[in-house]
Amino acid sequence: IFIEYIYIYSILADNCIVIFIFITIINFLFLLLISCFFYFIRTFVNFVNIFLMIRRSSNSNYSVLGIIREINRSPFDFSEGESELVSVLKK
Repeated sequence: IFIEYIYIYSILADNCIVIFIFITIINFLFLLLISCFFYFIRTFVNFVNIFLMIRRSSNSNYSVLGIIREINRSPFDFSEGESELVSVLKK
């Protein structure tokens, strides 16, 4: 009887390890998916910013350096005023 209990417990322990590894992998993939999602949102907002700035620069005196600075800046960084997208959305 004792040997049978040891055998059952060893099977349970193996299953627990497999389930733990499975959950860890799923968790990692989920975090990766979320970070990729936010990265793509950021890139999309940046592209909208670039498009708006290039459209505005055609009929005003926007400098190329201003456009480059806007590209390099994060869309959620409001350290030097608001980004182009926010100012367009406010109108």
